[in-house]
Amino acid sequence: DNDTVVYKDNSILSDPISLAKHKTCIACLSEYNDYTLEVYFPAKKRYLMLDMFFWLAASVIFLLTIIGGFFFVIIGIFRQKRLSDMRNDFMNNMTHELKTPISTISLASEVLLKADKASSAERLSRYSEIIFDETNRLRRLVDRVLQAATMEKVSFKFKIQEIDIHGLIQNTVNNLCLEACEKPVDISLNFNAETHLLMLDKVHVTNIISNLVENAIKYSGDKPALRIETKSGEGVFNMSFADNGCGMGSDAQGRIFDKFYRVPKGNLHDVKGYGLGLYYVRTVLNAIGGSISVKSEQGKGSTFFVSLPIIIE
Repeated sequence: DNDTVVYKDNSILSDPISLAKHKTCIACLSEYNDYTLEVYFPAKKRYLMLDMFFWLAASVIFLLTIIGGFFFVIIGIFRQKRLSDMRNDFMNNMTHELKTPISTISLASEVLLKADKASSAERLSRYSEIIFDETNRLRRLVDRVLQAATMEKVSFKFKIQEIDIHGLIQNTVNNLCLEACEKPVDISLNFNAETHLLMLDKVHVTNIISNLVENAIKYSGDKPALRIETKSGEGVFNMSFADNGCGMGSDAQGRIFDKFYRVPKGNLHDVKGYGLGLYYVRTVLNAIGGSISVKSEQGKGSTFFVSLPIIIE
């Protein structure tokens, strides 16, 4: 652009310049010598990259979008498969849970229908009591399922009152008729919390304790042992429920608080339940500002850690 030609002898051209130059012979300028016109582009690659930047960026974005969409579809497929398995397990568990009281009611009703005047009043009363108990069991089952179905849609309404959490744990354990249950239960209570008067909803906290104690007993085999311990920290009241049950793997620990989830055991129904207890516990604790976690090892039992907020009015 300034009408200047820079001349260099070939012997002093550096290798990078030689590799990046374009030259052509101009033979018509002299009869005896060949002259070469060389044009060097010092920033050829940068110029080409800048010129193609838009298309390269668009290609990279498009490629990343395709890869992201692919992974999203794969994750969605696995999630749908997991939900389908959970739904099937829930249906199997619910079917099993419903069949038991329905069969009992049916048999008891059949006995009452076939009873004659000679039947003793004690016998009629016993079968009537069976029907009444199994009907209540069905009602509780339906209520818990309906409660879980509406739990995420309706906000909780708590009735806050001062409760002695140590006394509540003791009463809840006693009300579960541990001494008179089908298998002996070894329970130890270690109340180490200095602050045990909390402002909480008594009904929901009682349900939390009941669910954790019932699970510990159900999954602890023929000789269940449960250790309940309390400690108080900075602004929180901590409870731990340790059992000697079958424990669970890491995959189950990550999903045990999901709705309807139960540790898969195929078609075995040796432990009753329908995968709503721990989901209810976690939902209530999240609503009141608490938390729950689990530490477990296969074949060595599980320990559930519960934190409740200490609210001072």
